[in-house]
This record gives sequence, C-alpha cells and structure tokens, in this order.
Amino acid sequence: MNTDASYMFFQDTVVPPDTTFYFLVPDSLLHYRNSVIIDIAEKDLLTSFISEDAANNPLPTTIPATVNTDWITGLILLAFTLLALIKLLFNKSLPKLFKAFRARNYANQIIRDGNPFRKQSNLLAVIIYFLSLPLLLYFTINYYTPSNMPIPGGINLFGLLVSFSAIYWLLKVLMLKIIGHLFNTQKASFEILINIFILNLVTGIIILPFLTLYLYTQEDLFLFMSIITLLISYSQRLLRELIIGFSYTIFSVLHLFLYLCTLEIIPMVIIAKVVMNFYMR
Repeated sequence: MNTDASYMFFQDTVVPPDTTFYFLVPDSLLHYRNSVIIDIAEKDLLTSFISEDAANNPLPTTIPATVNTDWITGLILLAFTLLALIKLLFNKSLPKLFKAFRARNYANQIIRDGNPFRKQSNLLAVIIYFLSLPLLLYFTINYYTPSNMPIPGGINLFGLLVSFSAIYWLLKVLMLKIIGHLFNTQKASFEILINIFILNLVTGIIILPFLTLYLYTQEDLFLFMSIITLLISYSQRLLRELIIGFSYTIFSVLHLFLYLCTLEIIPMVIIAKVVMNFYMR
C-alpha cells in the first residue's frame, strides 16, 4: 500500500468507538473488523491510535486459549449425583458422619455398627472425597501458579492429584497398621484410622459446594473458604488423634509424639518443602 495514500485514507476516516485494535508487533497495527486485516507499517501513524495506558501496558504477543472446564463440570455433577444417592438410599448415614466429625463418641458408635470401610454409603463418600480434594488442589495450584510455570494442565494435572491423594492415603493406612503391630496397639490404631477416614469423608462433602461456587463465580472467597475448611479438618484430626492416644494407657507421651511426627507433621513438612522449592526455583 502507498504510504501517502494510506495516511490520507486514515486521516479522513472516523474510527467507530467499538473498533478493536490488536498490536502484535512494534511496527505493525493489525485492525480486525469483519474478517478484514489492514496492515499499516508507519510507526508515527501507529502512535496516533495508542493511548498512554496501552503504551505502558502492551498486549501480549499471544492470546491464551479459553480453558475448557467441561470436564470439571462433569466431575462436580458426578459428585453431587453420588451425594444424592447417599441421601436417597442411605438416609441415616450422612447425619451419623457429621455427628462423628464433631465428637469421638459418635465415631465409636459408627465403629460398633460395623466396619465403616465396608459400608456402601461410605464407599460412595470416598469417591466424593477423591473428587473434591484433588479439585481443591487443582484450583489452588492454578490460582497461585504463574502462567509461565511448567506444570501439566487440565485433566492431566487433576489425574496426577488424584493419584497423589490416593497414594498418600494408602501409605498412611499402611503406616498405621505397621505401627499397630510393632507397638501392639491395633485397637487404638484402628480407631485412629476410622476417625481419619470419617473426617476425610465429611471434609470432601463440605468443600464440594464451595468448589462449585468458585468454579462458576471465580470469587476468591469460595476458594479460601474451601482451604480454611481443609485446615480446620486437619486441626480437628490432630486433636482427635491426641484424644484417642491419651485415652489408651499403652500410649506414652513420647510414643504419641513420635506417632504424630511420623504420620502427620513430617509428611506435611516434606510436601510444603517440595512446593516451596518448586515455586522458588
């Protein structure tokens, strides 16, 4: 295009207020409207269309693609469907779980009713937990991770978080069984395991509505409420384990301290260290 002609053309043209300009390279203005791209190569002409704010905050050279969240919606619908099935088929199980979350004696009542690991309602709640917790971790990672961080995205990251949560839980169960056999505290270890199990199930159910609200509103408050709920549950778990430990005379204070360090504190410290090294490298 002739430079003088292009200048005269744009000099006499009134640009509509809703016209959108994308500045992709320093010496080129790409104007997209009705699938027509006009390239103007004059730098002095470019400056007449750029405001001071746009000059100080140039647009990125790449525009990120829209994130597909359909799979998250599917997971949340699955979790709520399972919750509805628990409510419909096992109407009394949810109130018992929430009472056991608050007090140890209700947890003991669940133990007297039979092995909680074999109840169908609890198995459905386990699936909800392994949907809710990884989703919370997924949202948290995406919230705090800069866009240039080399991490997997989408459902791949979610799959890794599900695997991590399952492996962490299985290792905890294995360690509790080993400690119970080594120190001859099978009954106390089993009670601690059941209480951890119940607290996890209730936590997964509580944070599910917060995660749903965060997904569709993108309000930070709901994400923070989910994180706070998880921290409260973790504190409740530590307190419950202390109460159970002190109720058995076979547990000494040193024994209980070593147990808490091995199964609760040290794993959290290791995870925190790994996360800090990843974000600060």
